[in-house]
Amino acid sequence: MDKIFSYLYGFLQADGNLYEQSRNRGKVSIEILKKDEDILLLFNDYLTETNTYISYRNRQTNFGYGEFVKLGIYDINFRNKIKSFGFPVGKKDEIIEPPICESYYKIDYIRGLIDGDGSLGLTGNGFPFLSLITKSDKIKDFYIDFIFEVTGKRKVLNRNKRGNAYNIGVYKEDAQKIVEIMYYDECICLKRKMNKSKEVLSWVRPPNMRKRVTNN
Repeated sequence: MDKIFSYLYGFLQADGNLYEQSRNRGKVSIEILKKDEDILLLFNDYLTETNTYISYRNRQTNFGYGEFVKLGIYDINFRNKIKSFGFPVGKKDEIIEPPICESYYKIDYIRGLIDGDGSLGLTGNGFPFLSLITKSDKIKDFYIDFIFEVTGKRKVLNRNKRGNAYNIGVYKEDAQKIVEIMYYDECICLKRKMNKSKEVLSWVRPPNMRKRVTNN
């Protein structure tokens, strides 16, 4: 996997789906808000040797009426490729896992997950944060290990009661450490998430704010 495909794979796990039928028919699709269409156009340009299409539609969501853009990929070779890395057919939220392959770019893969199923920025109190929501135990364990590699802190958490998912959040300097690694210059990412990363990195702890000491 190169950097773009590593990111694409993570983004697909978060916001994409793989459907298959008899006689080798099937497709991969990603549908997101039109305001983020630049990333799907980039994917479309990247997948020059596959059968892809871009479409637009308006639909109702839990948050109101929205305009969406969809990338569809019909190419069987692409479908077989992502399946060889462990991408599941059909419902996937609870069973996705890091790519099953000898080499991939971990940072770019994780950024794909964050851009799809995560958020970052400043809290209502003005503190930096970075969070990832997942229902997969394997992704949860993988991401917690990554947080430990970067911050030296081991998170322990349970599924939330509302959505039966893990909400894995880091804050203040810990968020800054991860964001600085994740959203490096000229990386492939959602433009609005890159803008949020700059907000995170611009934060400076006030002189009168004490750091909490933890044992890890």
